[in-house]
Amino acid sequence: MHYQHEYLRVKQCNNEYNMSSTQAYYKDRLGFDPKEVLHDGPPPEKHRKTTTTKLQGYEENLSKFKDERDAIQKKTFTKWVNKHLKKVRREVHDLFQDLRDGRNLISLLEVLSGEQLVSIYFFK
Repeated sequence: MHYQHEYLRVKQCNNEYNMSSTQAYYKDRLGFDPKEVLHDGPPPEKHRKTTTTKLQGYEENLSKFKDERDAIQKKTFTKWVNKHLKKVRREVHDLFQDLRDGRNLISLLEVLSGEQLVSIYFFK
């Protein structure tokens, strides 16, 4: 019986720790605790400005993290493209610029498919 009571106490402590660490994570990454913003109706007058400010901070942080994620994805995809283009002695620095004319894109497709898609005279 004592062990069961101790198990429940430890489980409750772990749940409280996980809740507090999750809240701390959101507070650190998003700039506020989402529980502070959630409510069933309009907030009291004294809290409206604070809630609006917190929501604006949340939206700014989401935008910042989206930009970071986009940059990471672009860098990762560029590395992947260059890994394959290296086989035909080509390289991409800026995805949008270097794939624009289609030459690097055709080369990438040829490397990936293992087939020649366009005549060699196309690139001259």
